[in-house]
Amino acid sequence: MSLLDAQRRISLFFALCSKKPNLLMLVFNSYGRAPKIAKQAFHRHMSILLRALGSSNSQLLSIISDPPPGSDNLLMLVSS
Repeated sequence: MSLLDAQRRISLFFALCSKKPNLLMLVFNSYGRAPKIAKQAFHRHMSILLRALGSSNSQLLSIISDPPPGSDNLLMLVSS
């Protein structure tokens, strides 16, 4: 998979997450197992998703309070 393919797929899934925040847990659960290319795509699109969700999203706050294993780097993007 190329970076462009990964970005397209992540972008689509993140758009779904902005409409259905309960899908956010899938993002954080899969991040730790994702290949490097996919993680790069996660990093590029996370700020867009965060803006769409807003900082007081209850799903996001729940994930931050009890993050899945392997999601530390992604969590750092959320908290910065």
